[in-house]
Amino acid sequence: MLKNGSFLLVLMGLLAACSGAQTVVAPAALPAVPDNSVATGCEVPAVGDSGWVALRPECVAQVSRHSPRPLLIYVFTEWCGPCKELDHKTFPDPRVKDFLRTRVLAVKVDAAPGPGKDLAESLGVSSYPTLILLDAKGVEIERVFGFQAPDQFLQTLTDYLEGRNTAADLLRQANAAPGDVALQFKAGRELAIRGRAADAEPLLLRVTDSAGAEPVDRIFAMYLLAKSVYLDGLKQPDKAVPLLDALIKDHIQTWQGREAFFAKAGVLAQAGKREEAARLLTTVADYQQKDPVVYQRLAGFCIQYQLGMEFAEEQAGLLLKTHGDSDWIWKTRAEVRFHMGKFKESEADLVEALRLAPDNGAYKSLLSIVRKRLEVVPGK
Repeated sequence: MLKNGSFLLVLMGLLAACSGAQTVVAPAALPAVPDNSVATGCEVPAVGDSGWVALRPECVAQVSRHSPRPLLIYVFTEWCGPCKELDHKTFPDPRVKDFLRTRVLAVKVDAAPGPGKDLAESLGVSSYPTLILLDAKGVEIERVFGFQAPDQFLQTLTDYLEGRNTAADLLRQANAAPGDVALQFKAGRELAIRGRAADAEPLLLRVTDSAGAEPVDRIFAMYLLAKSVYLDGLKQPDKAVPLLDALIKDHIQTWQGREAFFAKAGVLAQAGKREEAARLLTTVADYQQKDPVVYQRLAGFCIQYQLGMEFAEEQAGLLLKTHGDSDWIWKTRAEVRFHMGKFKESEADLVEALRLAPDNGAYKSLLSIVRKRLEVVPGK
């Protein structure tokens, strides 16, 4: 019998893929291996025309100690939209392929359950795509998050290989020029998303307290302070809540404001104030009805905290009136309905999602899970 919790783990991985509020843990090294040993079948493979090498996830730690070049690990999932953008827009670029062939040893790791997921977890990967650059000893140099176009991708990795604009380098620059507000923001942002909350806090405070900061940077700094520093890092919700309230009140039209909304609802839910959190959810309806991404975030929140499920189902129906060709919305409502125990309705939604995206393997897997559940609880 399939437990609801097992399905929840699958679904939350899917919902996290395109979320703007991902938590990134501090860098981690690959598991240690003896310097002079290479397991059979884990020798450094040949580099193909694409620039990628075929390497089993369980061999990555071994090869990292014997590679003639730094190792670049691309952690992806089948359902990740930005991963597909990288695959279709960035990696086929001839300059990128040449970089992968000559400057690094590039390895793709699918974070599906199994060895790939184990490797991703050992490296602290919690959002996709994540690209991790390691030195010859298997120690992280830096990581790249999300989609980057070819020019940006090449510049970012070249900088990292040459020791420029890494989080550590930016921290040194920022401390040397405390009056440079733009630099404080750049360094604070990079440190915050990498889980280095204590280092990020003073830099981001300089941005929020400065009259000379760009408005967009100040808004982003407020959000990073509240979510990445005070909630995720330092575990100080009392410092986070005033910042979240200010973002909701004055900047709800921005993605940071909307993410602050969900962060505030999460604080309430975790404090046992579930009814207050559920009431707060209704205030974002005007935004989510116009934006499928916001709805997906709403649905993911409702599933995570198991509240407001009827509201999430109702909002999906309204959104599908104008976005009926969105397979993501059908899939997301299917997730909500599964957790409401409406398995037949969940099945119907996934069938529609697959009609719109017939080659989506993740949808097929979810449909299989729902149908197994129907075998246990027929007629639901």
